[in-house]
Amino acid sequence: MKDPRFDWDRIEVASYEARLRKEEQDLLATLPDLSTLREGLLAWWRGFVGPLPDSGDTAALAVAALRLKREFSSRANAQLQPLIEALSHCITGDAGEGAMTRVAKRLLAKEIGHATALGAVSAKVLNQSEAFAHRRASDWMAFDDAFLASCQADAELRSRWVAVLEEVPEEIEAYVEVYSGEQHLLASLREEEKAFLQRKDPTRLWQQRNDFIRLSADITQRLRFLAVLEFPAVLRVLERIPSAAVLEEVFGWVGFQKDQDWILRALREAAPVFDAQEWTGKRALLPWVLAIVRYAERLEEAVSWAARSQQATTPPAQEVLESLRRRELPEWFRKAFGVLLDRPDGQRVAIEFAVWLAEETQPANQRQWSAQRAALNELLVVLPLRGIQLEAIEATMKLAERKSQMPFFLVGCGVELKPEVTSPSWGMRTREVREAVWQWYIRMLATEEEGVLSQVNPYRPVSWPFRFTGAVLAGFEEPVQQWRDARARLFKQRQLARFRVDGELLEPSRHLVRTGLSAIRVLASEPVSARSAGHARQLWHDQLEFLRYLVLGQAKNPLLLGLHEMARAFAFMSAAFGEEWRTEFATVTPLLQSNAVLALRAAHYLLESGVERQSLRETFARHGMNLKDIGEEALAVEVAKPDTEATVKLEEIVQAILGEEALPRRM
Repeated sequence: MKDPRFDWDRIEVASYEARLRKEEQDLLATLPDLSTLREGLLAWWRGFVGPLPDSGDTAALAVAALRLKREFSSRANAQLQPLIEALSHCITGDAGEGAMTRVAKRLLAKEIGHATALGAVSAKVLNQSEAFAHRRASDWMAFDDAFLASCQADAELRSRWVAVLEEVPEEIEAYVEVYSGEQHLLASLREEEKAFLQRKDPTRLWQQRNDFIRLSADITQRLRFLAVLEFPAVLRVLERIPSAAVLEEVFGWVGFQKDQDWILRALREAAPVFDAQEWTGKRALLPWVLAIVRYAERLEEAVSWAARSQQATTPPAQEVLESLRRRELPEWFRKAFGVLLDRPDGQRVAIEFAVWLAEETQPANQRQWSAQRAALNELLVVLPLRGIQLEAIEATMKLAERKSQMPFFLVGCGVELKPEVTSPSWGMRTREVREAVWQWYIRMLATEEEGVLSQVNPYRPVSWPFRFTGAVLAGFEEPVQQWRDARARLFKQRQLARFRVDGELLEPSRHLVRTGLSAIRVLASEPVSARSAGHARQLWHDQLEFLRYLVLGQAKNPLLLGLHEMARAFAFMSAAFGEEWRTEFATVTPLLQSNAVLALRAAHYLLESGVERQSLRETFARHGMNLKDIGEEALAVEVAKPDTEATVKLEEIVQAILGEEALPRRM
């Protein structure tokens, strides 16, 4: 059943529809004999011979309206006459306004739906009838509800309609509407499908994006009706859709994503996608797996809109939103993923889906709630509870058709890393597992793995994956030595980078720095001990020194790395040194005094890490640096550059640091 909260983003429309239903009930309650009315409408509808008149055929519509009046001339009493008159005006298209007209439109749509169900069992007739009802009554929902209710009331009739609706064509033209001159879109879909099948990786369906698809009303209608009349037929029809892109698109149109019962049933009953190690050729399950997340996205969006617009809901939308994010949706994810993992192919599909989520969530804004990230968090809890460990992730990676190992690595970390009972740090099953994970990571750095390079792309900022790599590093008895050994493994890359302009060979070293900085935060979260404090401080010094080496002494073009890479280290300074960061600040003063942009960004990172603004300004001033003067100098440097976005960002940083004393904007 669809959750009524999905309508909270259209609460005024839903309220209007409720008023229409109440209006209809009240008016019909005043009529003496509704059976006469319905019998007359049924007889009138059955009197149509040949195609139904379209909107432009005014003469035929006038005849239809006249025939309706004649149908009731011998059976209707005076109380029905105003409603009959309103119905005839709906047919001719010149209906006015008012309660009688609104009731007449809904009644016309419902009775046409009822009559269609009881008439000739034909998909063509059904399409024509619904189109006529929509044009004459502007209420296809009333038509659908009446049609379905009539079918469900008779088991034999329901079976006959299911058989007809399930007969879907194999040609892609039957699923997609194209206008004149758009035949190339069909050719493009065929080529996409051909490439999809050649890859033999059905999970690529989750990546299908096609903004040009306009689904045929016929296919969406069939699926809507089948979902209610006989759900297994929906799964059979979905398997026959001849395009992965169309299959994915169907879910947004039909509303499958808004019904938990449908999703859970499909997870249980859809045909297996994998048999042993091979793709079975079936794929209808996969959009239902994606629907687990889409359900949460759509529901959260609807409730969030109601909260932002202060809609009058019961309970209050803001309370519901907080409950959704904190309790209800995580429970939904655990339930749905549990059902998925009960399937024979559930482990393979679940791991592949976790990998897809790991790819999709990397550039996400960590300060905003994300259904994909919440789903990944819960899936990484459910997988190890089902006994799925690093070995299963590696085995799936060998079977999968993926360019990058990095998302598999992240899922492997996720199923193995577990919060310690006595500390916020992260444990693993054994030392051997931690070593295996770390060596996997180092191999990816050494081979310049695609996923490594993308995670340090300055135009696609990534943060949460480094929490995993940092947690792996922090768990070693000697994390500093482990980090230094890894740095040494990358020496050859840095040596070759001296003769390259693009700087790509330095990306693995930059990635290693981000891991070292994240390890500082993990170590700082542990109970205070000489061990964790000593490692955190040494790691911080190592990262800053290595960054200076990379930016100022190693890169052929230092701008490819950027001074903000060095500044990022200051986000971890207070974590590494605690209250002693002010004392340690003296050791980096010469570096900051050498570049105003670096000093300003470092100050911003310190501020964001929790250092108070006044303490920050006093510490800089104690070492001869006035943050207002630094802001002026940094902006003067940036304004001279063509990068407007960078200038605006720097102005925002100055605003955050100086507060009320911020400099006036220059643009």
